[in-house]
Amino acid sequence: MTQTKESPEYPGCFRRNCLDAVAIGDVDYSGAAALRSARQMLKEKGVRLVFAMVSEHTRKELDRHGISELVEREAFFDNGDAVIAAFPQTQT
Repeated sequence: MTQTKESPEYPGCFRRNCLDAVAIGDVDYSGAAALRSARQMLKEKGVRLVFAMVSEHTRKELDRHGISELVEREAFFDNGDAVIAAFPQTQT
């Protein structure tokens, strides 16, 4: 997980939560529901869910379940270093 500066609205809560998806081989209905729920919970706290190292197969499944549209195209990164580079001003 990539840690970034705390959210000013919620002390102790980070602005972004990066899910390293390298080990995700399949996204079924319950997995997609869990991701939607986690994304909503994070959004309510001012935290953005982003993904790193998503395989082509997993990305297609995220697309099919509407997760990609929910988190937006800019939420996907090739690796953790790319996440850190995308948000240098917030890195602790």
